[in-house]
Amino acid sequence: MKKAIGIILVLATVIACCFAFAACNKETTGIEDGVLNVATNCYFEPFEYLDESGNPTGIDMDIAAALAKELGLTCKIKDMAFDSVVGSVASGQQDIAMAGLTVTNERKQSVDFTQTYFSSSQVVIAKNGSAILDVVAASDSEEDINSAIASIEAALKGKRIGVQNGTTGYAYVSGDSDDYEGIGATAVGYESGVLAVQALKNGTVDYVIIDAVPASKLVAAIEGIAASTVVLTGEDYAFAVKKGNTELLNKINKAMDKLIADGTIETIFSKYGLSSGLGE
Repeated sequence: MKKAIGIILVLATVIACCFAFAACNKETTGIEDGVLNVATNCYFEPFEYLDESGNPTGIDMDIAAALAKELGLTCKIKDMAFDSVVGSVASGQQDIAMAGLTVTNERKQSVDFTQTYFSSSQVVIAKNGSAILDVVAASDSEEDINSAIASIEAALKGKRIGVQNGTTGYAYVSGDSDDYEGIGATAVGYESGVLAVQALKNGTVDYVIIDAVPASKLVAAIEGIAASTVVLTGEDYAFAVKKGNTELLNKINKAMDKLIADGTIETIFSKYGLSSGLGE
């Protein structure tokens, strides 16, 4: 009888330890049941968008799959409004945000960022024939580039600018951020860059400001618009995890290092006609 009671007590202790380990693992990594829960917004081609079958695809989604495989996890994508992506990770609802996400001081207040993996910028989209498209930098010198940016910002002042909600473009126009002062224009927010461009086409807004690579996809797909060659900002993309979750952050960074070293990341970018610039 005593032996049986002893076995029961040992089993109870083992079970309790298992539950404690599981709880600790969930708390420190955010990973539960072997699933990497990814928050994204599938309206940012080529980084994330829906394929013809309605499935999430794109650069970030391919990287998500590669990261999950490297970590021995399965990958579950949650498509949501872009301005909810960071909050879903900050609150612990999702494990990682992968959405062409620019590293900003404001976002650093609520999430921690992985190493960066792509450099981007904001550009103006305008209707064909718009004078703003004629503004170019006279050279690659910092003075000439800044002069061109100043000319564009002067042209944008007082205008209605279509932007995607929660994006760097929105912050750049409105100044509603710790990172940008605003340009004296009205930011008109939309759920996607496509909707912002449609508003430009029908005259609801005067211009659109969005990241350069998605801008190139939009102008290639939609007639009557073009993107300025002058870049307004310099910024870097990274993935985000819950603030203080250093265990998951370190695991993601370690996996990224391996995927960069073995050429996986560059292969993914080249699949979409881009170069990551990593490892150069």
